[in-house]
Amino acid sequence: MPMWRDDSVRRILVSVKMQGLETLRRGPTLLLVVGLPLVFFLVMYYTASSYPMPLDVIEVAGKRQVTVDHRDFVALLLAAMGMGWGVAATALSSVVGGKDGDRRLILCGYRAAELMVARLAVLMVIVIVLSFAFMVPVLVLLKPHYPLLVWLSVLLAGFVAVGAGMAIGAFIPRQLEATIGVIAVFGLEMAMAAGQATIERYLPLHFANELLKAGAFATEPRAIQPALFSLGYGMALFVVASLAWSVRMGLFERESALRLKDAKVIRKRVVLAAVLMLIGAVIALGSPEAYEGAPLVSISGKREVGLMDVVGAVVAIPACLYLNWLILQLLRRGSSFSLHKPRA
Repeated sequence: MPMWRDDSVRRILVSVKMQGLETLRRGPTLLLVVGLPLVFFLVMYYTASSYPMPLDVIEVAGKRQVTVDHRDFVALLLAAMGMGWGVAATALSSVVGGKDGDRRLILCGYRAAELMVARLAVLMVIVIVLSFAFMVPVLVLLKPHYPLLVWLSVLLAGFVAVGAGMAIGAFIPRQLEATIGVIAVFGLEMAMAAGQATIERYLPLHFANELLKAGAFATEPRAIQPALFSLGYGMALFVVASLAWSVRMGLFERESALRLKDAKVIRKRVVLAAVLMLIGAVIALGSPEAYEGAPLVSISGKREVGLMDVVGAVVAIPACLYLNWLILQLLRRGSSFSLHKPRA
């Protein structure tokens, strides 16, 4: 194994140990994360109305409608949602709360991706423990058709929730705003999980919930497809979180005049972006009809988009985005930069 890989594995293991110790110091938080889904399940099981209700579940032959007890379904689903919310909040707190520590470790030679992998490993240990605790009342009170699939769905839901919490924490650096983001995502999931809304299919725990319903209520459940989709969703969220955290920690070197504090280069790039945006607008809006080329798209049968329109848009839109990014950076950095030439 190459030396750099040995060093990377060593750094990840050291980071796992440090983050594990830090997590153990948050005893009340861990008890809350474990207790939240259990409380959700027991409260809903003993307070919800019991009556038969239709439910669509995925089976080998396709979607099939089965009749289930409303109390069992609501208790099981909301418990899974509660577990996802608790795990996502823990992941969020781990990322946002570890910002200062991560910066110090990076100065010592660690990489942001290594720190995120270590954080994922620690959080997945919590998810595994939580999944077994979750299954105890489910097995005693509900007796699902396929307990192993129910457990797998809970495990995948925890994995996706970890990725979602880490991604929100990487993009939103403040604890309060990030927590509100988690509440918004998983609150929306809770509100739509029992329904048939189209947007629910794109929310983080949709595929895990489909596997949960199939394992609990289907006679011949189809498990591979929702499990793979759920695993892929969680991996995608983790990759996005790692990239965003790497950028936030300053690991990506940006070939940018803003980083070098060179006012002359900044001025040239702003002018260049503005000129390109103007050229693209002229090409798209001012080209004579004889040079428009064959129409590519017709909008409402009235406006035809030709080749020159597309060329102009390809030039103008990236230039406009780049110009806005330059202006945003200038506003964020305040008086560190100036677009005016320095006086001799």
